[in-house]
Amino acid sequence: MNFEQQRPHRPTLRPHQTDNPMQAWLFSHARHLVHWIKTDQRFYVYLVALLLAATAALATFVQFVPLSRWDLAASTEVQEHQLAPIDALMWAVSWFGNGVETLITVAIAGLALYFARLREAAIATVATLLSAPLILLLKAAFGRPRPSADLVRTMYAASYESFPSGHVIFYTLFFGFILFLSFKYPLRPPALKWAVRLVLSALIVLVSFSRMYLGAHWMTDVIAGYLIGFVLLIGWCLAYVRRVPWSRAAE
Repeated sequence: MNFEQQRPHRPTLRPHQTDNPMQAWLFSHARHLVHWIKTDQRFYVYLVALLLAATAALATFVQFVPLSRWDLAASTEVQEHQLAPIDALMWAVSWFGNGVETLITVAIAGLALYFARLREAAIATVATLLSAPLILLLKAAFGRPRPSADLVRTMYAASYESFPSGHVIFYTLFFGFILFLSFKYPLRPPALKWAVRLVLSALIVLVSFSRMYLGAHWMTDVIAGYLIGFVLLIGWCLAYVRRVPWSRAAE
């Protein structure tokens, strides 16, 4: 008689299950971390405190060292390749934060959300313009001069001080909040949803390079812009979720 050798039965593993003890430990702790982030407000308190501490440290450094070799080296590196197509791209990236263009961008987004029957989202989006007085106040308080033409190539005639970058703060808050809304509310088809998320993420990342490439800011300006922008974004999203819980997303 022929007896086929039976292989030992192995239970089917779910996507988050593994035979590797180290991977199982990592998955387990990752799930606990995600659960903590979703349910415990202290995570955001710690995160905001960390961002504010980093902002204070960076602001102190800038006050004592108005122009560091790291700032100059970063700007030189970003401006190394100066080509007309790159110029056009960097101007296009910064376009949404240029005064009147900012108002147009926010108005279009607010109207789109309003006509999509997302009234609270529309109001919260338009309200991101309230960050403008804070930006101007911070710039006046630190009074850091803009990059000069004798140090870098300047393509941007700015009206206000350099620290922190207002463009980066606004992009992080405004486009970051729209990105947050894309996860809270369904957007069809899926290809459009991910295309929107990709564009929003690209704008948030590229604006820092745009400001340095155009000679409008130093590296420490844009870093401070991200730190302050994410503090505002976290507060904006938490306030919005309190007003409009996740359970109402499908309504």
